[in-house]
Amino acid sequence: KFSFTNKAMMLLTPTQRREFFHFIPLFILVMFLETLGLGLIVSILNILSQSNLNVNFLQYLDFLNIESFSTSEKFIIGVLILLLAYTIKTLLLTYVVFKDENFRTKIKISLSENLFKTYLKKPFDFHLKTNSAELTRNLNDVTLFVAFIKYVLLFLIEVIVLTGVLTLLLYYQPLGAIFSVLII
Repeated sequence: KFSFTNKAMMLLTPTQRREFFHFIPLFILVMFLETLGLGLIVSILNILSQSNLNVNFLQYLDFLNIESFSTSEKFIIGVLILLLAYTIKTLLLTYVVFKDENFRTKIKISLSENLFKTYLKKPFDFHLKTNSAELTRNLNDVTLFVAFIKYVLLFLIEVIVLTGVLTLLLYYQPLGAIFSVLII
């Protein structure tokens, strides 16, 4: 009666389950930086088109007194902020990939060791009756489970980033965003 996801989570140790859920705040931070980067691109394009800046955007930058800067100064400031945001995002994504690889490696080692220990504890008669290809296949299935974990994490980050991007689109262009979502 357990769902596939529940069965998969039962294969993880309690520490590994906690570590799995620690990825969610990292993914939310990635979403925030991705959305910030896209928002900055829109702002830079507004500056380049020399149209009036979005009034809502100016409210967030009141402390910079941005109206006193020339268009080229606004552009340079925007590009520098964009470079800083993308540098931070790249560093964070590098950290997330490192944590993800490390997490999946620990799972693979843990499951392989547990399965191998189980096979070592079996009586000699079990090994005589069981085809060795079946035992090897079971050990190789650990790799498939680790791939499943990889794609679950990938799906989670994509859904979270998509939510952030859609929120940004709804903020900047509500009608266009709704039509875009309906077309997809």
